[in-house]
Amino acid sequence: PKAISLVIAGGIFASVAGPLVALWSRTALEVNFAGAYLHVMVLYVFLFISIYFIDFSKAPSKQHNTDPEKATPVEKRPLFAIVGRRKVLAVIALQAISYSGMAALMSALPPAMILDGFSFNQSTFAIVAHMLGMFVPSLFSGDLVAKFGKYRFMVFGFLILLLGSLLFLVNRSLEIYIIGILIVGIGWNFSFVPASAIFATFFTPAEKSYVVSFNEFIVIGILGIVIASSATILNALGWVNFTVVFSVYVGIGLVLSSIECMLND
Repeated sequence: PKAISLVIAGGIFASVAGPLVALWSRTALEVNFAGAYLHVMVLYVFLFISIYFIDFSKAPSKQHNTDPEKATPVEKRPLFAIVGRRKVLAVIALQAISYSGMAALMSALPPAMILDGFSFNQSTFAIVAHMLGMFVPSLFSGDLVAKFGKYRFMVFGFLILLLGSLLFLVNRSLEIYIIGILIVGIGWNFSFVPASAIFATFFTPAEKSYVVSFNEFIVIGILGIVIASSATILNALGWVNFTVVFSVYVGIGLVLSSIECMLND
């Protein structure tokens, strides 16, 4: 959990720099927002270059696992012999709910604020608060997971995520938008870090490549579908009903994580 949280903590700088660059670049070219898309393309070029020079083969393979059904460190089990088990499927689902539930609210919040008469600068400030909520807790969330236990802390994270989502139902003031999305970010960190740490116990180093790839395919695939459809859902339902739908969605994660906690912790 500490390693996962520290990796996520790398987003602290980006959580401030990204939105500030967006504020400047959206009007940098003649066409509105064209500069923002251009700067993202440039950043991805630098990302690809930096990844090219990283030698991932030197990454340590030592891994502390607690799964009693795991194979020996050199044995490779079939993919679905690993991910087909109930507890593994549950943790994959919990990662997907945590990530996509947070992302739905994050992606829909700026247009909802604009529709409510707030400025682009104000919605950008709300996103900065949200991203700081996502990444700053990573400086200590790994220690909290280790202290209180992965399953129990994951339940707490889903509870925080749900409270942040429900807060949007209080009113549609600037303060509620900012505080609500900040709490949603914190809830994502507190639910996703322990869920990821739990998933890391389900495979051996020899199985890591194809098991993690499958998990990422499911989690990121659901995340992409939710983000791509969030604007359509927002237009169809309105902000209040949108938050109700995704509060129920996150609530399912809270119930499922509570069940897994009772069964495993």
